[in-house]
Amino acid sequence: MKINKIFTAVFLSVLFINTGYSQNIKVDVNLNIKHSVEGVSDFGRERHMTVHSTPTEVDWVGEEDKLNYLINDLDVYFGRDNGSATWKFQDTPEDPDRTSKPDVDEMQNRANYLKNLYDQKYLAHQYENKGAMIMGINPHPIYPTLNWYERGRTWHGWQPWELDTSVEWIVEYLDKYFEKNEGESGEPLPTYWEVINEPDMEMMTGAMMCTSQEKLWEFHNLVAYGVRARLGDKAPKIGGMTWGQHDFHLQDGINRVPDDRYDQWLTPESLPVYHNMIDSQVNATRGDNWYQWDVMWQGFIDTCGDNMDFYGVHLYDWPQSSRDKGALRTGGQVEATLDMLEWYDNYKFGQKKDIVISEFGAVSGWLDEVSAKRRAWENLRPFNSMFMQFLERPSHLVLTMPFAPVKAEWGDVRDEDGNLIKRYPSTLLDEDENGNWQWTDFVLFYELWKDVDGTRIDTKANNLDILVDAYVKNNHVYLILNNLKFEEQTLDLHLFDDYTNKVQGVKMNHLFFDESKGTFGESVMDERTFTTAPGAIKIAGDGTIVLDYTFENPVTIDQTSEEKKFMSEILEDGTTAIGGVKFRKRVEPNETLTTHINNVVVPSGAGEVTLRIAGRFWESGMQPKEITFNGHSLPLTTDWRGETRDSRNVWFGVYELDVPIEYLETNNTVTCTAKGNYAEYTTVMIQVFDFSKEPKRSDKIASVAVTSLAIDEASLDLMVDENKALNAHVVPENATNTAVTWSSSNEGVATVDEFGIVTGVSEGTVTITATSVDGSFTDSATVNVSAFSATAVSSISINEGDTMSIEYYKTTPLQVNINPINATEQNVSWSSSDTSIVEVDSNTGKVVGKVIYGTATITATLTDPNNGGMVHSASTLITVDPPADFVSVTGVSITPDEKTLTAIGEKVQLTEVVLPSNATIKTHTWSSSDTNVATVTENGLVTAVANGTAQITVVTTDGDFSASCNLIVEISTDTGNKIVIEAEEFNTTGGTFDDGYVAAPYGVNKGSTAINYVNSGDWVTYENVNVEDAAEYNIVYFISTPVANAQVQISVDGNIVSTDNVTNTGGWDSYGALTASQSIELTSGMHTVKVVASGSNAWQWNLDKIEFQQKTLSTKAFKKTVSSAYIYPNPVVNSLTINGENSQEAFVVRILTPQGSLLKVLKIDGIPSTIDVSDLDTGVYLLNVGNTTVNKTLKMVKTK
Repeated sequence: MKINKIFTAVFLSVLFINTGYSQNIKVDVNLNIKHSVEGVSDFGRERHMTVHSTPTEVDWVGEEDKLNYLINDLDVYFGRDNGSATWKFQDTPEDPDRTSKPDVDEMQNRANYLKNLYDQKYLAHQYENKGAMIMGINPHPIYPTLNWYERGRTWHGWQPWELDTSVEWIVEYLDKYFEKNEGESGEPLPTYWEVINEPDMEMMTGAMMCTSQEKLWEFHNLVAYGVRARLGDKAPKIGGMTWGQHDFHLQDGINRVPDDRYDQWLTPESLPVYHNMIDSQVNATRGDNWYQWDVMWQGFIDTCGDNMDFYGVHLYDWPQSSRDKGALRTGGQVEATLDMLEWYDNYKFGQKKDIVISEFGAVSGWLDEVSAKRRAWENLRPFNSMFMQFLERPSHLVLTMPFAPVKAEWGDVRDEDGNLIKRYPSTLLDEDENGNWQWTDFVLFYELWKDVDGTRIDTKANNLDILVDAYVKNNHVYLILNNLKFEEQTLDLHLFDDYTNKVQGVKMNHLFFDESKGTFGESVMDERTFTTAPGAIKIAGDGTIVLDYTFENPVTIDQTSEEKKFMSEILEDGTTAIGGVKFRKRVEPNETLTTHINNVVVPSGAGEVTLRIAGRFWESGMQPKEITFNGHSLPLTTDWRGETRDSRNVWFGVYELDVPIEYLETNNTVTCTAKGNYAEYTTVMIQVFDFSKEPKRSDKIASVAVTSLAIDEASLDLMVDENKALNAHVVPENATNTAVTWSSSNEGVATVDEFGIVTGVSEGTVTITATSVDGSFTDSATVNVSAFSATAVSSISINEGDTMSIEYYKTTPLQVNINPINATEQNVSWSSSDTSIVEVDSNTGKVVGKVIYGTATITATLTDPNNGGMVHSASTLITVDPPADFVSVTGVSITPDEKTLTAIGEKVQLTEVVLPSNATIKTHTWSSSDTNVATVTENGLVTAVANGTAQITVVTTDGDFSASCNLIVEISTDTGNKIVIEAEEFNTTGGTFDDGYVAAPYGVNKGSTAINYVNSGDWVTYENVNVEDAAEYNIVYFISTPVANAQVQISVDGNIVSTDNVTNTGGWDSYGALTASQSIELTSGMHTVKVVASGSNAWQWNLDKIEFQQKTLSTKAFKKTVSSAYIYPNPVVNSLTINGENSQEAFVVRILTPQGSLLKVLKIDGIPSTIDVSDLDTGVYLLNVGNTTVNKTLKMVKTK
């Protein structure tokens, strides 16, 4: 929710009035001092304003306006994708010559197909380089989980049984499916490759992922070796371990099955295979504290760290209904976690490795049950607070990503009827009551931060619960404030500038949760604009504020602050249970930890120092008895980051204490004495800030009193319901307390809020007074309120002019100017003269060019109801220019270039190759020279219609190059009728496999023209299939599959008729005709048909329709042919001809004795036909022609 008014005093956002001023938290900002950490000082939107998505994700189909808003308007970057590798692996056939190995040749074919598809997704191309993409795999089925259920296997029925197989596939995948050089086909290679995503959540659980820690470590090393060996300097950065757990100080938090759990079902041959993956030497301490560090993290770093380019880290809060429950990792635990990784890297490798925070937010069972609004807020809170902690480590945390996938329907829970039971808890989009996808409150994170950018400058708050950061971009200063406490806080804001540079205005966005809104509370974005810089501000509990200051001139940054950390020696040189270095130290109550931090670079001039002591502390021993720094006892406080009230009675966090700069030496000694309970210390560090000049700190500056106050405007005119601002300034500008209160002499005429915003209520004159809190100085302004009167529009124009050029498929905004600027009507609609060339959003005026060198006129129209409905319009002629790196098409080829189809409905997929491979525009059109013979889809899928020849032609959009396939249709004459069953018109369906896609959840999915998502064992029935003519029928399926081991079985009236293998047609939509191996004789009347997917592969086929093609004549026609039958010569010696009305149908000829005894049965393929009777003795015989129900008996005489 966004608001323009403050609702309650509880969530009052900005105050110019301020009681108890000296008790507020002080926030200092030095505008002229750049703050760098190891040379990094930029905000880095491309590193932090990221979304868990890709430009080509199917969730954006139909939501292109939202995609444009997120990526272009809010300036968000892609992304992460660890799902597409899963389905591409599932689609990989087994190598016919290597059991349980991928078919590498077929991978190349699929890669070429997907690259070609990607090349035609031009709308996505404008985004393809926006963001450093993270990719990777999920455990099932790419990793050899040995899961014997469907999720462990590919769609082709095979699965990997060893690490080498999975590694081989990953190497081939990265090598074949991506663009490795600029201009090649395909999507770009990812920047980061996470080896495997959260394996700890499934390993040795009911999810049946059979593996050990050691195998996971080996897998990381093998992937790193394999990918780098194949791709060389093109290889993405390789990293892990993206554990789902993140409590270094605790035991394994997942219940796991014993290593021999599956032995009872294993054969002697499979037993060693499973135990090769399962057996482990590091499981004994799963129940001990520090297991997650000693084994899961340190064990991984010790084994794989040398081969990793980065660590993938996930961090989540675990909120519950009560604030003192759950586990809030935001604050102290985030600091202790990152300090521990940084210290150990420096200890082991001499430098720290990059960290990618590829997921952060909130997750818990309670969140699954609460309202969507509350669920979103519990994520928005750590989205902002954790993120601000990440921003303090810009050289270490190279990429961060809040976890909010787009639609994530793959995570929904549905009942057997397809009804939604539980929505996936963390999504950017949700369906409204009309089935339209709308933004959830998750988007508020991106809206809050949408403008923040620039160079980081010095900031400091005198309370660790207030996170503060600031950035300068030209004449804008973005000050970000976050409250880690549950309670509202009041902040004194002090902006120090060495130069005279007036603030022209301040825009504020305050994001917080209002319990009083809606049924369960709502997230609120309070947006305000005012012209006077606030001296004090109130921030809601857990709230975040972004203040955008606009200065008269660009802000000068000519001073520096260089931040660097220095690590202590190892606290205790012990050994973990698995043989690693145990560097933490346990200290009993009243005992003292002593450590040294040497080789510190002491600032030669101004500087500041922070001491950081991290560890695991009992609630009864959180505050130490004493801390000394080089013999100086430091003042102790209970000021640590964030809340410590949760369901745990221990705190894993960091003491952060300011140390006077004069205490700092090159070699330093730090002591910390425990109190109340034992403490387990992990790391000790010193943060040193080396300043080029002394920073201004408000608590060190003498108070400056206000000497006067003035309102800029002596008078103000406004209409009823109109808002205008008065601006008050205290003198001097550097006064300590600049807070001001406002009042109205008659609120019945006009009101004034705490920001000096005056609102007209009724006609009249009123006095508005400003009073300084310090000294009570006053000044007043006269406000004249008149009746509301609409201001008519005089004209409109397009800001970009009468003509303009836009780049091909790059979304470009247009802006309309409405004159006068204060006109009442502001609604403009946009239209295009040709949307096929230039498409325009009717509401926003954003245009997309779709045809290079094409032109279209874009028109803005405004209808002014305040001037008799007068219509104003303005137009611009847009030309679509090619992109800067445009590569022209030089030709096109087609495969195959000749093809013969032999059945109506038979299909063939034609493939085009546009040259060169790096051509910019690879779009093309398909056509058939005779659609009465064959039709072709926009993707080159050809369908036979009737006998004849047609030229199937592909023509490139760029250059009009063409190629053709000579398509011949030769269909045998159909002598009978045809019964067509459209596959999607079934009566019932069922099955045994829940594939997560269909609504049932068992059975097939009903598409608009076919059935799909058909799994092994799925079935459909068709009732009351009407057969008018009793006859023999061939059964023809129009069916498609890209997999092996697919099979279809058909039954009629409960009797199985035919079971047939379905061969690979090349794709799920590449339908071909398949004639069943067995035909069927159908009687006239109603029948029930059942079709079953009887193959062994999990995924089977898609079905367009079934045809019963009459093989024999109808009963009436058959009777006519039989009645006309006659024989000659008669008497006969050797060969007898049966003649009559011509027919190509099969007949049965029975030869009997005059007494009716059957001697011989022959089958003829039509009339006329000749049969051999030379083996019969001389005599008289009866010759019966027809079938069991329709026949004719003739008398035959056999002679010599």
